[in-house]
Amino acid sequence: MAMPTRDDHDLDVPSASSRFLENIRRFRTAAETERAQARDRDNARFLQDLQGHLRSLDCVESVSTRIEELAAELISESPGFHVARRFFDGRWMVELSVKSQRTDDIGRSVRELSRLAFLLSRTDGGRLLVECHAMIRDHGLPAERHETSLCDPADDEALDAFLDARFLGFARAYFGGEVLTDRAEG
Repeated sequence: MAMPTRDDHDLDVPSASSRFLENIRRFRTAAETERAQARDRDNARFLQDLQGHLRSLDCVESVSTRIEELAAELISESPGFHVARRFFDGRWMVELSVKSQRTDDIGRSVRELSRLAFLLSRTDGGRLLVECHAMIRDHGLPAERHETSLCDPADDEALDAFLDARFLGFARAYFGGEVLTDRAEG
């Protein structure tokens, strides 16, 4: 009896090594498909977040412009003030400030800072938070907050009222020379 040759075997029956390779290819294809789907999900989330951030930037720019318009009106009455825009503590800040000098009770020259700062940030819920911090002649005033929808015209009136009230309160305290008891730290 002759020994079977390679040609005599049924070629339709896969060998153990070809089944092994087939499984590896299947696993690799499944992993590549899962990575591609995860990448697509991540890209979609990134684009959605980016659109939200771009919308936030447009809104922050709009609110900053409104704050600067009010600051310009205040500066027209007291030219020593100046406006600065910058990032502070991870938020956008628009600040109106002036340093003044006076003589204290015993004749020493004392420098004092007065400022009105607005910190603008996006909340986790996708809204705009406007924080107002004021200081009159080194005396801190209570901080106030206003939260609004991102550039929703329906909220513009409430935001304008908040900003107007902060500027008017600051002007009343600054020009009126109110006696303030809370000394600012730092």
